[in-house]
Amino acid sequence: MYAHYERSQDYGLGWIAVAHKDPSASTLTFDGAYRPLGHDSRDMAFFNDGNSAWLVSSTDTNTNMNIYSLSSNWTVVDSLLVQVNKAAYREAPAVVKSNGFYYLFTSRAAGWLPSQPQYISAQAMGGPWSAPVDIGNTATFSSQSGGVNTLSSGQLEMNSDRWSNNWPTKGGANRQLMLPISEGSAGFASYHHYRTVQYSDDITTKGQGIYGVQSGRILSDGKPGSSSAGSTNITVANDGIQNDPANVFVPSGVPFWYQIDLQNSHSISQIDLTTKLVQGSETFYKYNVTGSTDGQSFTLLADQTNAVDVGFSASYPTSTQEFRYVRINVQSVVNNVNGNAANWAVGINEVTVYGN
Repeated sequence: MYAHYERSQDYGLGWIAVAHKDPSASTLTFDGAYRPLGHDSRDMAFFNDGNSAWLVSSTDTNTNMNIYSLSSNWTVVDSLLVQVNKAAYREAPAVVKSNGFYYLFTSRAAGWLPSQPQYISAQAMGGPWSAPVDIGNTATFSSQSGGVNTLSSGQLEMNSDRWSNNWPTKGGANRQLMLPISEGSAGFASYHHYRTVQYSDDITTKGQGIYGVQSGRILSDGKPGSSSAGSTNITVANDGIQNDPANVFVPSGVPFWYQIDLQNSHSISQIDLTTKLVQGSETFYKYNVTGSTDGQSFTLLADQTNAVDVGFSASYPTSTQEFRYVRINVQSVVNNVNGNAANWAVGINEVTVYGN
């Protein structure tokens, strides 16, 4: 067992604590608490592939990330294997091996607030590791990158951490999101948010143990968009890309509306809004969603004026009426850290409309 060890009064030690239990023993044996090879250690992950074992640790006050080889009995940090995510300020490491590749998933250090998730991959723990890859969406769907599990079906899933009760502006009880992970070739991975996920660890048939239940088909990608606050780069707001922080439409002012013409009328089942994150001044948006058949008269579909979801929010209309135009009406942008207006931080990374 490897744990992050700190004094109760501060966060200054940066030690690991190690304990183990032999199969025949009834109690744990304490193996010590220390800085591994003299390096401070914050968030960490222990990983073994059945033979060898490693410790992955955020170090240099979360600036870099070290991968250590452990002793043959896994109880001692033996050597520094490689340093990864240099000067990237990553934390919450989670390691998994699948289809010949090791994946290291991490979160951008941001306290309790949502942040940009990434992963790197390699065919050996010593590397060479890939360049960092942005995954999911820019705010981990209003959570943080978390632990990764392998199901009996061989599929992977992430339990991302939504620390909403610890946010400066609280957003309800803490909880986890289950994000099914899809793998491609050459160490590629992706995941998405679903309102409902079906899974069973009793299913051993390859590829059949977990799947997301999408709220209809995506109607909005590439459809004409417009706004009351300018049109520069407006096409990126519904181009299907929500994991690139640089892919953002910046309205000229707040309040404003952003509208998608679906070109045909549809029953709307879900609207996702992914918004720009500014490190240290993470924001939430007070807005509502309206729909129209003619672009003139609008009906309320969802009210998010009391929500405080940081970086991402999903709306679920109950109306069975069909609409051609879907409009996001943003009333204000609020800094979750201090509660102040943050119109200067406005930006839409992606609006996704689902329906039939």
